Amino acid sequence: IALCNPFGIIAFALIIASAAFAAAAGRDRKPTEDDLLDAAEAAAQGSGGDGTVQMVDHPLR
Repeated sequence: IALCNPFGIIAFALIIASAAFAAAAGRDRKPTEDDLLDAAEAAAQGSGGDGTVQMVDHPLR
């Protein structure tokens, strides 16, 4: 019945849009290029003189 009148259609559209925005806002932030470069530089500086190198975390993890 709600989809038979214009206000019901608008209400359903707003519910779907708000659910989509909430799902998008709840996702984890994707690291920026600056964050990845900073992590790579920190890993390079953190490597000791014994030849060991620390790996940078995967960006999609």
